[in-house]
Amino acid sequence: MRVKRLAHDPVGEKYYGISDHSVVEVDLENQTAAELDPGLDVPRISWPSDVSFDTKRQRLLLTSSGGGGYLYSYVPATGEWSVLVEKLGTDAFTYHPDHDALYGVGFEHDGEGNRPVFREFNADGALIRSVPLGEPVVRGLPTGPGVCGLQVVAAGDKVVVLSSPFGVRSEFDGSGKSYIYLIDPKSDEIWLTWKGE
Repeated sequence: MRVKRLAHDPVGEKYYGISDHSVVEVDLENQTAAELDPGLDVPRISWPSDVSFDTKRQRLLLTSSGGGGYLYSYVPATGEWSVLVEKLGTDAFTYHPDHDALYGVGFEHDGEGNRPVFREFNADGALIRSVPLGEPVVRGLPTGPGVCGLQVVAAGDKVVVLSSPFGVRSEFDGSGKSYIYLIDPKSDEIWLTWKGE
């Protein structure tokens, strides 16, 4: 079973990931992955795109792009699944424990194509703000559905966006370059910190 993204539960000492159209609990020691059953109370998981762990509420957060995109919550202690938001609109996201917020990168159609935006959500997925990503962010960020070449990571009081030329509908110009951006979510300053092949 191929696992594409991982999230760590530091209290339960478990790892969770995405595999095809499912979410799995990963046993790193035995190199196995067991599919989690979300049951019938939430929409079927289709094209899962990213996972993160909310350490304050002890829950796994999962985004999908199928069905318009959902933000799912899974509480390992109770086995409870729920949908926090429909149409979240991010291709990649992370929970930031210092800010108790979610940060993600998505796309808005601006009449000329897809425009990348940096989004901040509260811990329950309500949109707080959406900021266009101008320079130095390249226009051709990779898009989904499902796991694409974007990854968002909390780093100190900032957020790191990793972008690589991978995705079902990659809009890269064929250069095959990868980029790392550092974003200050309080001031909206963006720095291109690395690019390479």
